[in-house]
Parts: sequence; structure tokens; C-alpha cells
Amino acid sequence: MVGTAPDEGDVLRQYMHMALDNGIGVVNIIHPLLETRDWPDLLARAGRLMKSIVSRATQDGTLRSDLSDRDIIFALIRFARPLAVGLPSSEERALAHRHLDFYIDGLRARQRR
Repeated sequence: MVGTAPDEGDVLRQYMHMALDNGIGVVNIIHPLLETRDWPDLLARAGRLMKSIVSRATQDGTLRSDLSDRDIIFALIRFARPLAVGLPSSEERALAHRHLDFYIDGLRARQRR
């Protein structure tokens, strides 16, 4: 869709792909430590951003109305986990991105498909 603004579902897709590329799985592992860091507002800012993206996407009918920010957070954690089957890391990452696209496509509201 060159030359057009993305819909809210595309915003969520872009956010999730960027999160995978930036090591969201690692962030999940250190999550308990974030509250004791020098930047305690990081967790709150990230949470507000995710809630805002999901809220806009569900309110405008782009994504399923029963989707929550927790659904997205837990899905990202699952996509970021290694498969432990001996694939090269580049192939694992490519599969994670491919499966992420399948997931987002499945979240699309029926009337928008």
C-alpha cells in the first residue's frame, strides 16, 4: 500500500515486527528487573502505547473487538521464543515474522478482510 496511510491493524503489525527485531523475548526475561531500574516510567510508557494501539484498532473495527493488549504481549513473547530445533537464528527469525503475519491476519475483523 505505497502512498497510503496504514490502518490501525498495520500499525500494530509494524509495532510487533519491530518488537521482534528488538529482542522482545529478552525484555520479557528482564521484565521483573525493570521496576528497579533508573527509568521506572519505561514499563508504564510501553504499556500505554500498547493499550493505545490495540484500543484504536479495535474501536475502528480494523481488528477483532475481543482483542486485548495482554493478547498481543503474550503473543509477542511466544513468537520471540527460540524453537529449540537447531535452526539457524536467521531462519528462526524469518519464521517468527512469517507466523506473526499469519497471526495479525487472523486478528483482522471479519468485515475488513
